[in-house]
Amino acid sequence: MKATAWAVSVTQTFEWPGRLALRQAFSNQQIELAELGLARFERALMAEARQLAFGLHAAQTQALAVREVSHRFAELRATLVDRDPAGIAALLDLRVIEAADLSLQRRAPSAELAVQSALIDLNRRRGAALDAPLRVEINVPVFASPPPIADLLQAALTHNFDFATRRAELVQQGLRVDLARHEGRPSFIVSPFASSDRETVVGVDFSIPLPVNGEAGLRITAATARQRQAEVALTVARRQLERDLLTSSQAFAARMQDLSVDSTASAAHFQEAATLADRHYRLGAINAGTYVELQRSYLDALEAISRNQADALSAALALEAVTHLTLVTFAPSS
Repeated sequence: MKATAWAVSVTQTFEWPGRLALRQAFSNQQIELAELGLARFERALMAEARQLAFGLHAAQTQALAVREVSHRFAELRATLVDRDPAGIAALLDLRVIEAADLSLQRRAPSAELAVQSALIDLNRRRGAALDAPLRVEINVPVFASPPPIADLLQAALTHNFDFATRRAELVQQGLRVDLARHEGRPSFIVSPFASSDRETVVGVDFSIPLPVNGEAGLRITAATARQRQAEVALTVARRQLERDLLTSSQAFAARMQDLSVDSTASAAHFQEAATLADRHYRLGAINAGTYVELQRSYLDALEAISRNQADALSAALALEAVTHLTLVTFAPSS
């Protein structure tokens, strides 16, 4: 009669306590870095969309004003021609109006091209057809007073995406060093077994690899070097952050000063002056030179106000990107 022989064994590898927690912490840092990158992209995209929307709104407003003044000149020119002006003064007035009208005809295409360029940029960002019509109704930008530089620096050190990324990378490299040191302690293998061949044998194998090749030391050295690089990168990032913060805050302060000069003026005031000039010129209360100058001043002032607001918006968004503070909101226009 033949005897039946059999053998059973189970092998289980055991890590040193704490190694799994280190790997979990490292994975969490990877997730944090990815979330920081996503948040930075979303904020940059939002800032770009606000700038493009305001640019389109400003271009459309300027083009509308140019069409308004151009229509006003065309009507007045036609009226003066129908009157068959008599006398040198009336003839010279007509020539002044005609010259201003010709100059404005050159300005109109530029205004329309600016609208189309801004529209293409905005449509490209929102994934629409490049020539899809879009009318932007945007409220008046309201800018907050810049906080003290110490508050700006504190906000930047806390919330700035680039600096937070460098800080997270340093933490990650520290975890790499700890993990490399921990992995210098080899895992051990426990293998309980049982076999039977005439007699039953039950036992446990215990094995542990010997670190004879020095690979663990090399990993620790490499991880420590990368940690030092991350420390240097964090120091460089802080200096760059301070530089960017100072530059952005100075630019924002300068733009706010430009806006303070515009605080007593508004596009509505200049538009009203241009409308009054048209009415009073037809009544003979002002001469052609004053009339033309007021129409041109209306367009120039509107362009200057829009440019100052756009520059202030750009400076505010740049400072927001550094500090993560809210420095510009859009309030209903009065």
